Amino acid sequence: MTLFVAGVLRTERRRRKTRRNRRVLTPFRQAVLVLRWFRDAIPVHRLATDHKISIATAYRYLHEGITALAAHAPDLHQVLADRHARGDTHVILDGTLIPTDSGRTSRTTAAPSSWCCAPVCPARSTTSAVAPI
Repeated sequence: MTLFVAGVLRTERRRRKTRRNRRVLTPFRQAVLVLRWFRDAIPVHRLATDHKISIATAYRYLHEGITALAAHAPDLHQVLADRHARGDTHVILDGTLIPTDSGRTSRTTAAPSSWCCAPVCPARSTTSAVAPI
């Protein structure tokens, strides 16, 4: 995963014509920063300290990484058209992890939620939607 993100960042730097050795972090180290923020929700000030950069630079590198990944991702309309062309009749829209405590409440004291799915992991849960194409 890190090598993939580093490749996306390297391509973005080439597109912007960023000269070599002009950045504090290499694309690989920037990818580690971005992935640690996504995966572990580490505060930016701690990422900055860990990578020995300023907080402002950490924010800039983080947003640059998010923007590069978003530009690399396919559009929802493209995905739906591709899935339809392959003959799929339904897709599962999934992937947003939302911190909740719905899995921690007692069923005897709280009414079950009619909209929430079962938790994927103890700390976070995800809600999926199945939609016809």
